[in-house]
Amino acid sequence: MADHPLLGEDEARALAQAASLIEAARTEDAGDPHAVARALDHNLMVWRSIGDAVVRADGELSPAVRANLGKLGAAVAAATAATAGAPGPADLAALININRCISARLREGQAAPN
Repeated sequence: MADHPLLGEDEARALAQAASLIEAARTEDAGDPHAVARALDHNLMVWRSIGDAVVRADGELSPAVRANLGKLGAAVAAATAATAGAPGPADLAALININRCISARLREGQAAPN
């Protein structure tokens, strides 16, 4: 996935931070219903930013990577929107796991020799 400089360390860091914000909101700020909403809004903003990076990359990303990120971004956006009304622990855990997995994959790609 990190076969282009538009998708790399910055996106990996943003995804990891979004995952941490969601996790903190569901545990540390459990008494603050707005904390989860803010974390989910941030998550959506991060995924929109990744979508913008994919668009900017234009033909520089393989069609498969482009399609996969497009589908994943749409799924995360839909899940984030659906979860915002009544976030359940499994929904939040899924978003955290997706962000962390994609973040790790982006970092692996940055560490790979060119």
